[in-house]
This record gives sequence, structure tokens and C-alpha cells, in this order.
Amino acid sequence: MRFNFYKMAILIAILSICLFQSCDKDCPVCPKDDTSEPDNYRLYVINEWYNTLISIDTPADTVIDSVALNYESFGLYLTPDGNRLLVGNGDTKQMEIYNAADLSHIESINQYGDYYFDKTDNIGIYYSVMNEAIFFIDPNTLSPLDSISRSIYGGFLDTVTNLFIAPKLESRNIVYLIDCNTRMLTDSIDLGYLSWDLVYSWQTDEIYFHSRPGAASAFLVYDLELDSITLAISTVSPLGGVTISPDGSNVFMTDGGDGLHSYYPRGDIWVLDTETHELADLIPPYIFPSGEKISFPTFGEIIIAPDNRRMYIGANATTAGYIPVAVVDLQKRRIIDGMLINENLWAKDMVIGPVLE
Repeated sequence: MRFNFYKMAILIAILSICLFQSCDKDCPVCPKDDTSEPDNYRLYVINEWYNTLISIDTPADTVIDSVALNYESFGLYLTPDGNRLLVGNGDTKQMEIYNAADLSHIESINQYGDYYFDKTDNIGIYYSVMNEAIFFIDPNTLSPLDSISRSIYGGFLDTVTNLFIAPKLESRNIVYLIDCNTRMLTDSIDLGYLSWDLVYSWQTDEIYFHSRPGAASAFLVYDLELDSITLAISTVSPLGGVTISPDGSNVFMTDGGDGLHSYYPRGDIWVLDTETHELADLIPPYIFPSGEKISFPTFGEIIIAPDNRRMYIGANATTAGYIPVAVVDLQKRRIIDGMLINENLWAKDMVIGPVLE
């Protein structure tokens, strides 16, 4: 398949010129005029640099609580009620449960693995590497209700259609489609390429994922109705992270760069329109309006606040050598801050939830 490299390169060049020219109302990537305040949430972060679990008040972005972890952590998850945090203990192969309000430790449970929750439909999924099975669980008690024996490599739970999509562990070109309403495996499809991080758009019934066909690196779109790849965008190196907006209208992906040339790629955040498949925006890796560079060759996990106003991206580095979380204003489509705690905040895992009374 020929990738639309030259077409995308021209579009990127045009957008890049626009980014650094004086703004006017016709510029597609200029900051939007919106003076309203984003909603208040709690961002929970595991800071790998200091091995701590941190609670952060947003959008003020101030630390509320912090607790030391005396083990190697693996994964961070929030229960649908917003009251409990689950942290994987890589030493004991248990899940440590914390009170989200004050980060006090509640208990340890023998269900080590990845968790996915849907608050609206009361759905919980837990994948056990050791048992090689996908468990449907009660999101309140965390007790298993049913299971499917499959080995997977990550996954994505769409909270609109209740579709769980997960790459097969042994061959990640194969992805499983699981209906969480019936708790059944409904289909397995061959994407044609190995998949890394993937997301699903319920609006267009498409899977968005990153792969490396041949020696190249690309971001691809697979249409489930047409059963084929409908878009392939060349990238220089593996993407740092991929996520989709709460309304399903935009896919955000961070260009990891090749680790060799600071000028190309710059570590931009790509914004893809799911309806048109057009590049809707490029968010440059500079804090607006100071111009301080905030890219290290890869970006980390991407978290979007439920009100679609703020985006947080982990594992970055500034030109001064500090490691912050990039704070993106999604109205302005700009990085507006680099959140630092104790001079370094290597955000290994992040989740966002409500402010608890």
C-alpha cells in the first residue's frame, strides 16, 4: 500500500507555517476565543521518577495528596464510582486498592492485570496475564462474573457501543471483537498489520492504530464495515500515544520522533478528524505562548478530561532537562503548561476522575 506521505507532508508544512504566523480568525489552528473555565477533576498519576502515587486538582493543576509506593507498579485504574484506585504490584502480582479521596491503602486483591470500566453501563473487564483470560467483573465488588479464554495485548473498551477490542497476544495483526452486553466473542479480524496502541470510533465504526509495515512506520484506519484499511499516514517513528475524544470526533496521536533529528519530526500532536480522515490540526511541542520546547523523543500516555477541555500527556522532557506532564488546552489546541512536581514528573500511568466530597 502506498502511504500518502507527500500529501501529508505538504499539509503539515502549511499548518506549521500557520502556527507561527500572527493569528487571525481564518487560521484553522489559531487559539479559539473561549473564556469559560474547564470543569474540576482529579488527575491521578504514578510518578516513576520518585515511585509515588499523586492526586492532582485540575484545572488548577496543584497537588492534593501524595503517597510513596514501596513496590514496582504496573498500571493505574479508577473504579467507575471514582472512589477507588487500583495499582498493579509487580512484586507480589496483586492489585493494591487505594482510597481516591486521600490515597490511603484499603486492601490487596489477587486479581493482577489490566482493567477497563464503563461507568454508564456498569461494565467491568479485567485481563489476567497469568490465567490467559478476559474476565467480566462487577465494577463495584470487582468479583468475576464470566470469562473468555484468550491471550491479548492491551485493549480498548468503547463505552458507547460496549465493544471491547483487543489484539491477540501471539499475533497482534489479529484483533478480537467482544460484545460486553452478551459477554461473547463476536468476531476476530485480520488488520493486515501488527497493531500497537489502538482506539475505536463508534461514529464511523473504525479502528485507528499504529503499525510498522515493512521498514516504514504508519498510522492506519481500518473500516469494520468495509473490512479493509481505508487510510495510511506515514510517520517517522513509532507513535508515543493514541487516544480519541469523548465525543468520538477526533483522534489524537503523538509523533514520537526518530530520536536523532530535533528538527524533524518535532514531536507534534496530530489531530485527525474521524469523519473526513483529514489532518484537522497539529499541536506543536512548545508551551504557548512562551515557546519553551517540551518534547523528548516520545510522548507518553494521553488522558482527556470528560468535558473535552484539557488533555494531559505524560513522559516528556523540556530543554532544561525537567520531566513534566504536558497540559493541553483543547479549545486553543495548544500546550499551555508543563506540570512539574519536585522538578520531575515522569508520568508512567495516569487516570482522571471526579472530585470527591
